[in-house]
Amino acid sequence: MDDTDPSFLFPNRPLLIAALVILSPMMLPALLRLLGLFLGWNLRRKTHATREAILQLLKLEREEHDQSSTHAHENGDSDWEKLDSDVPTTPADGKTKLPEDRSWDGIIGFFHPFAAAGGGGERVLWAAIRALQLRYPRATCLIYTGDRDMTKPALLNRVHARFNIPLDSSRLALVYLSTRPWLLASTWPKFTLAGQSLGSIIVAWEALGKVVPDMFIDTMGYAFALGLAKWF
Repeated sequence: MDDTDPSFLFPNRPLLIAALVILSPMMLPALLRLLGLFLGWNLRRKTHATREAILQLLKLEREEHDQSSTHAHENGDSDWEKLDSDVPTTPADGKTKLPEDRSWDGIIGFFHPFAAAGGGGERVLWAAIRALQLRYPRATCLIYTGDRDMTKPALLNRVHARFNIPLDSSRLALVYLSTRPWLLASTWPKFTLAGQSLGSIIVAWEALGKVVPDMFIDTMGYAFALGLAKWF
């Protein structure tokens, strides 16, 4: 038989094609998962330098903060809530407070492109950051926001004035996004919800392309952004 004849290599081509058609839907999720793992590894590699630069800047800010607040801490005048490091405590309101966990020093990313807005959703965002700062004092919180004209001190001052939520700025950084217009309803006059869902993927890709956190939290309800982050 001629070795150049394709039928010699694939004697049962119809059977092979049928098997590929049947197995393709089963293989597609695994292939997409492998693609996501590769993209995630590539993004983590590319953003490692930015991640380290942010941590270094926050470390310097923290050292300055610690030097200026040492006296206040010694006198017990700190605004920070003191939690027992061994067992949960139960305050007068009956709510259990979790102990501090100083062993974890990872990065928590909050996907909230409209962080400077002053609504109820933003209160949830800042209250969550406050709770995590108390629970994990060594963790770093990143906020992915499109408010590029808002500095961190100005934003935290607004949060404290509006919501009365004090935050440790030396454990918090802003990551500015330029693709936020993709989330606006005015960008999608037709098929608005579908367009905003697509836009959330674009904005989340930019966010993860700048810094990949250890934990990604969406506080605005963009489910597709979470789906994208799950790949990584």
